Amino acid sequence: RARILENQAGAATAMARFHKVKPKALRVGFGKAVILLAFFRGIAWLWPFQGGRPEVRLAPADDRGTAAADWRSADDIRRSMENDEVLACFLDLGEDGKRSQKLWSEKLQDVPPFEATCITRDLDGLEMLQEQFPPIIKDGWLNELGRAVLHDAQKLAKIFIQSMSYRKTDGSKSDVQKLRIRLACVDHVQCPRVHWDDVPLRLVCTLAGAGTEVLPEGRADRGTFQDLLSMPLERQVALNSKEWNQRVSRGVSHRVGQGQAGLGDLTPVPDGWAVLLKGSAWHGEPGASPGALHCSPREASKRVLLQVDLAEYL
Repeated sequence: RARILENQAGAATAMARFHKVKPKALRVGFGKAVILLAFFRGIAWLWPFQGGRPEVRLAPADDRGTAAADWRSADDIRRSMENDEVLACFLDLGEDGKRSQKLWSEKLQDVPPFEATCITRDLDGLEMLQEQFPPIIKDGWLNELGRAVLHDAQKLAKIFIQSMSYRKTDGSKSDVQKLRIRLACVDHVQCPRVHWDDVPLRLVCTLAGAGTEVLPEGRADRGTFQDLLSMPLERQVALNSKEWNQRVSRGVSHRVGQGQAGLGDLTPVPDGWAVLLKGSAWHGEPGASPGALHCSPREASKRVLLQVDLAEYL
């Protein structure tokens, strides 16, 4: 009986210790979890991208000027648009983006090169874009691509309008008048040189093929870029794209590929994503502010682009 009482007393003491320690341990563990969650939420908008897929990691100094946002989060987009240090905002289009990428990529070899554009004040005018589709997409056996891209165009146009609402010139917000929406299938490198666009904002989504490549501010030599632009046109033309891009870049790429030594590491837009590129007219007239530096993929390949701009700047 004495042994039983001793065991019961030991068990009671152990339980008392357990109840005394457990809440404290839980509080400590919960506190750490909250801190980690807040930390990762704080750096999520600074995602840099490696390969074709994004990785969550702290952005080094040379990745400044870029941000990432969920297309469904107005706060993410507003934070990027209102931050003057962010020139390029990568947009995660979620499952819709993945489905569109898969659909177009599977049919890409059958899609002929073409370009369709429309100017619309409201999003009900997208039928004008459809009228310019090649017959195989408009009413042929690839018509599912046509239906899908109208949905994508409407969604991206809404994102563009929302993003433009955070642009301020002379202390007032910018009103969107007319949009120009462009859908194109190209089989050549359109813009091989690193450049900015003389527009307030441009949204680019690669539905199939290699994505647009962005040069983060920490890897760009703005002084040299201005020197190149001030050169006589004949001297600019004499430089090939590789030489031009090497001069604009500060760093040396560790993953760009062969034959590109000396070219700073360009960040490609991942599959199923889009990118908002602030132009030199973000704060007023063209040239009033630095635009996001970017270029087309440097290797020629077929790709399908969906692009949204303000019509008055084109």
